[in-house]
Amino acid sequence: MALADKNVLRRDAGLDLLPAARLLTDEREILAARRLHAAEHVRMGYIPESTLSPDGTLLDSADPWVPYSRYFGAFDGAGRLRATCRVIGNHAPCSLPTLVLPTIDAALRQRLEELPAGRLGEIASLARDPAVGREYPRGLFHAVWADAMDRGETTWVMNVDVPVLRTLRTMDQDAFRIAGRAAPAPVRPVFPVWVRVADLDAAAFVHGLDVTVVVLP
Repeated sequence: MALADKNVLRRDAGLDLLPAARLLTDEREILAARRLHAAEHVRMGYIPESTLSPDGTLLDSADPWVPYSRYFGAFDGAGRLRATCRVIGNHAPCSLPTLVLPTIDAALRQRLEELPAGRLGEIASLARDPAVGREYPRGLFHAVWADAMDRGETTWVMNVDVPVLRTLRTMDQDAFRIAGRAAPAPVRPVFPVWVRVADLDAAAFVHGLDVTVVVLP
């Protein structure tokens, strides 16, 4: 999609409903994003506090994907980071977390593992300040989508619990494809999900903001 076309989509899709979100390049912002992810996941019980390093991020042993990740942030009107996620590239020497789930469809896993470096990314580490609404993760996903379109990333995987899956499928019921049975995980089971980036457009990220009922497994 040409840049001009994307600008038309962004304007027409009502994206002013979403907070400002972007790829993070400043090391201080990336550190803040990593701290927010770690703090929220400890608070919610997804990871134990023992996996935190003194600077408030995850220990290297608990998170080997940091060097292969692109971090994104969503900001409030005062410029404060209020939500974050990252994309782990498939150039990482270790398998993407979703691809090692025992419940993911085996044929799909093989197809995804065969994608060239730079074409597959895992959206992970989604976290938001409890005080902000679900428009913040939607803003993040829009920023991730725009970045993927620019760099030629064609496919995403992720593993998500039911509340996050509900957010995804209110944006687009069909694009976020469930790729296997729920897998055991701390707090709640997670579903493997995959997406073709080209199946989304900017309008998806504001679609269904007021929808609360979607079809789930």
